[in-house]
Amino acid sequence: MHPYATDSNERRLIPCLLAVLGVIAALIVDRLLTLTSVTVPWWFDSPAVLGFYGIFYSLFNKWLWKFKIFRKTGLVKLPNLNGSWKGYVTSSFDEHSTKYETTFTIKQDWNRISVIGEFKMSKSHSTSASVLIDDKAGITVNFSYTNEPSVKAIETMEMHHGFNSLILNPKGQEMSGPYYSGRGRQNIGELKLEKV
Repeated sequence: MHPYATDSNERRLIPCLLAVLGVIAALIVDRLLTLTSVTVPWWFDSPAVLGFYGIFYSLFNKWLWKFKIFRKTGLVKLPNLNGSWKGYVTSSFDEHSTKYETTFTIKQDWNRISVIGEFKMSKSHSTSASVLIDDKAGITVNFSYTNEPSVKAIETMEMHHGFNSLILNPKGQEMSGPYYSGRGRQNIGELKLEKV
């Protein structure tokens, strides 16, 4: 997985909130230890502010950002794209006359993502990505990729780099848009995916 960019302000707001929670948690532990007269051994330090912040950040990054409560309150706007997506791609290679079936697997946490595409004769993986929330067209998922042909691929198929720009539908179950491939292929086309 690699980092991805976003125009959502949650990446500035949430770390501040987690830091405040870290301060509160450290204060509560300190008060509990004082009230119960528990002495912590010198070799064991109770979690301090940074320790709690690290724990909270890890929990939020892996799991908590997916909870519906954070979406309903508007704290998290990033869509949860995790899962398997099936669909097709058309290509200028054959003048968009054929729909080539494809499966994409997306792994995502709050600040990292991986987009893997599997085609009949090749496999691709994302190298960079962004999820734009405030795009006029809707939520836009952009990613650059590297595509590697399989051993059975035709000789003219070469490893190449490309770019996808997909618009996510309002229900978050479909996305589609153009792709462009660079040197080695120089094709354009359309990718349409539906969440399985």
